[in-house]
Amino acid sequence: LATSRGWTDASSGEKKEKTEWHRLSFWGPLADIVEQYVKKGTPLYVEGRIQYSQTEGEGGTRYWTEINVAEMIMLGRASDSATSGGGGGGFSGGEDSQKPPLNQPDDDLPF
Repeated sequence: LATSRGWTDASSGEKKEKTEWHRLSFWGPLADIVEQYVKKGTPLYVEGRIQYSQTEGEGGTRYWTEINVAEMIMLGRASDSATSGGGGGGFSGGEDSQKPPLNQPDDDLPF
């Protein structure tokens, strides 16, 4: 997952942007949905528990942020919103949750 933030430098007035990358972990039925329907670049809204990790290696210490996803909503692309309503499906993970049925055939998915 990429998150970006933009700001204007107070001293120079220059516009700046920083992008950070995060790992997402999906479990159970939610992982099945992601595997089947989510591709690189698919816009998602996710909620979950954040976890910070590090490993030691030859190149030194590496740090990363991981989000253990509990809920996900697939968002439509801007170009798809005119034809599909711009919405997506919302899904929650969990041990007792069932894989939700999709209301549209695969050819009409908004991503």
